[in-house]
Amino acid sequence: MFAAAAAVGVGVSIPAFAQGVPVQFTAGQAAGGQDPYLRRCSSCHGDTLQGLLEAPPLTGRQFDGWRGKPAKNFWDFMIEFMPQDEPGKLSPQTYSDIMAFILAFNKVPASDKPLDGPPPPDQIIPK
Repeated sequence: MFAAAAAVGVGVSIPAFAQGVPVQFTAGQAAGGQDPYLRRCSSCHGDTLQGLLEAPPLTGRQFDGWRGKPAKNFWDFMIEFMPQDEPGKLSPQTYSDIMAFILAFNKVPASDKPLDGPPPPDQIIPK
């Protein structure tokens, strides 16, 4: 830790891979994820991701807890627990599109590469 702080102090930067790179998904993919989100997720999480009944919101402070962490953690959570009545039963592409929609809704910038399955471990959800 001290060596890294000292290196930064003298103008040497820490490589980007040590901190992670932003999760990648396209704007088109995020737009395409809205319909499956509305069909499979909104009955619990709301049309505007605000959360309903006992389901938490997917925005604001609840979503902010995922920021700075590997995007794969969010993906794994979705696969393991969502949808609540059929966890893990959606196609990988549907999970990718829904995740892209949630990310874009939370103002995570899109890229030119789609999210195709679980994100690589070095991709993070930006703060």
